Amino acid sequence: MWNNYNSLATPPSTNDSIHLHNTSAVKHPTKHLSDIAHPYSAPTLSLLPFPKPRAAEKEEQKWTWRPQRFSNSAREDYRRAGSDGSLKLRHWAKVPKRAPGEDEEMTPNDANSSEGEDDGPYPFAKYTPDNPIIQSYTEEEYIKFLEDSAESGWTKSETDYLFSLLKEYSGRFYIVLDRYEYAGTEEQPSAKRKIEDLKARYYSVVRKLIRARAGDDPEQIKAGESLILQYGFDYVGEKARREHISSLWDRTPQQIAEETLLYTELL
Repeated sequence: MWNNYNSLATPPSTNDSIHLHNTSAVKHPTKHLSDIAHPYSAPTLSLLPFPKPRAAEKEEQKWTWRPQRFSNSAREDYRRAGSDGSLKLRHWAKVPKRAPGEDEEMTPNDANSSEGEDDGPYPFAKYTPDNPIIQSYTEEEYIKFLEDSAESGWTKSETDYLFSLLKEYSGRFYIVLDRYEYAGTEEQPSAKRKIEDLKARYYSVVRKLIRARAGDDPEQIKAGESLILQYGFDYVGEKARREHISSLWDRTPQQIAEETLLYTELL
């Protein structure tokens, strides 16, 4: 009977029953958590006092907006604007504020007027890319070196039409294709041209012109060979590339799901 006896066990206190039954005697702690924290522990950021924001002192503006004239050398109509060879445009510019009494309030009507200070050349004109040089040919050069309507299916009138569009739209073939409306002739009606047809015709004409203009001079021939490489064009490869892209674009959602499933199985 003495096996379960524990000499260190303390007898139950008589006050325990009081605390268990008399819950009104239990008082909740009133101290804040920051008061009972360890004296050497750093308080959290939420307990730190936040400084009150000070009212920002308004500084007097040292600049203002004024209408100014400028010249944009990147525009094609810059050279043919007037007798002086310059085109003056207007915009609102941020300039230093003048002394009191000299600065007047500007309105949009002032910006549209021809008066105003000259801001000089446009600073962002240097970032405009140069337009590609579209080659041209003479009547004699075409008859002597470029006449191949039986082989290529391009007449001189259609070739002239293509080169005129390339000059007008700065060699942008996609825009040229969108504007391409050649009516054709009685001898040879118009044919439906694709973008690779336009590129192939232009680059073939330029390569023939380079070879013809080089002549027998070895230096001109060497320089012409490097230019021919720049104007190279793979018609078959370009056509196959566009057909492959078109086939990928025309896929149905079911085909895309099947290809995705096959790709995951191969991984």
